[in-house]
Amino acid sequence: MAISSGPQSWKRAASKVPNEVDEALIRPLIRRKLLEGRLPKGQIIDFWDIPGEGQACDGCGEPMMRNQTTRWGIAVRDWMSIQLHAECFQIWEAERRVVSKEPDRRRGQS
Repeated sequence: MAISSGPQSWKRAASKVPNEVDEALIRPLIRRKLLEGRLPKGQIIDFWDIPGEGQACDGCGEPMMRNQTTRWGIAVRDWMSIQLHAECFQIWEAERRVVSKEPDRRRGQS
């Protein structure tokens, strides 16, 4: 089953955490982009939360609107910049750890 990454693939309610249907579409899309090298696998050096300006999210492809938080950062290992919805950033962070087999230091795992 192909997953469309275009802006008409699903509708996101402004400023709301994605529901299960959204996450069910976004998670495999982000995982595929990680595996294809279109999203970085490395940890972010630093990130900034700013309002969106209509640019496309690197994770889901949907526009990041002014009333939505955009998370922008640079990945150390890949030296890639990314811009994602805050919710997509959380999914990307979890998926990149799985793909890169990196431990989650926030939870004390090794």
